[in-house]
Amino acid sequence: MSSYYELWSKQVQDKRKEIDKIVGQVHKGIDLLLRDSCLDDMLYNPEIRKHENVSIGAVDGGEGLQELAGVTVYMTRASGFIKNDRSEFIRKLDLGVMPVNRQTKARVQFTRAAMEYDTATEIIDRFKPDYVLIDGSLLVGVEIDPIKIDEYHIYINSLKTLITRADEKGINLVGVSEDSTSRGLIGYLAEKGLTNEASRALGSLTDASLMQLYTQRLDDFSPIATKPFIPVSNKGRDWIRKNTGIDKSFPTFYLQATRLGRPLRVDFPSDGKGIGEKSKEIASLLTYLSQIPKRYGYPLPLYLAHSDAELPQKLMERTTLLIQKQIFKNWGDEYIAIYGKKRRDSRPTDYE
Repeated sequence: MSSYYELWSKQVQDKRKEIDKIVGQVHKGIDLLLRDSCLDDMLYNPEIRKHENVSIGAVDGGEGLQELAGVTVYMTRASGFIKNDRSEFIRKLDLGVMPVNRQTKARVQFTRAAMEYDTATEIIDRFKPDYVLIDGSLLVGVEIDPIKIDEYHIYINSLKTLITRADEKGINLVGVSEDSTSRGLIGYLAEKGLTNEASRALGSLTDASLMQLYTQRLDDFSPIATKPFIPVSNKGRDWIRKNTGIDKSFPTFYLQATRLGRPLRVDFPSDGKGIGEKSKEIASLLTYLSQIPKRYGYPLPLYLAHSDAELPQKLMERTTLLIQKQIFKNWGDEYIAIYGKKRRDSRPTDYE
């Protein structure tokens, strides 16, 4: 009987030619796509300059879940990094237990996102920075289909409050993500009209892969960005207003700040005025913030917020253990056995 290593080795050899053929077809399609699409017309080089006198807030969050029998222990964190005359963090944390069902994970995710938006609103109220950067797409946030759980409504209200507060105080709210799956730009290019061969090439690409492939073909790299566009997948301003009460459009653009970094998807709420100039200013700022460290290609304030909010698995396990000991102990030993043991803890350790 073959070992898994032997099976793996055979598959690598057998699939090598097939992989080379598929990749070759994709690359050929890229050439056609770049030749036949209007991508070149959409690209420009953002202005590279220092933004030393700009005050910035950046927000990210983290979450953790530990399932027991019948309940899920959860923890969420949100970190807001402030850079103005001095640097500091605003931190929020929540933990508890929820019944296990199909909506448990969504409830925790909405809880974390609402906490991030509340943190961003607090930054606006306390510090009034020029920009607030949110990790994640604001457009994706408002297009989530409504779910009949309390956490969803809290989440939408927190996002609505944040957008309204930023608008009232003239603060630039920007969503930034390293999105590797979206095809909004691909859809936008396809709508402009392409040859059949170029259209087939689009089928195997995402927006991020298209930007990276274009970047790698440049002999002399300098940061590039797309002009703002409304993704084809957008449900529309009317849908957003009807389902969330947020009366904004969300222009989107992509930014390749460094050659080796991943493309950034960037969006911002807008009333439809001055979109082009605002996107250029945002692209210039994010390019400046993404040069340290240069190879990473991600805005430093968001990186610091992300690192601060990250939730270690060890902390989640420790929290679950404390909850078991402090709360479940009052139920008796039989309940501790039910809620404390996991299936892997009961597996046999040797074979007879």
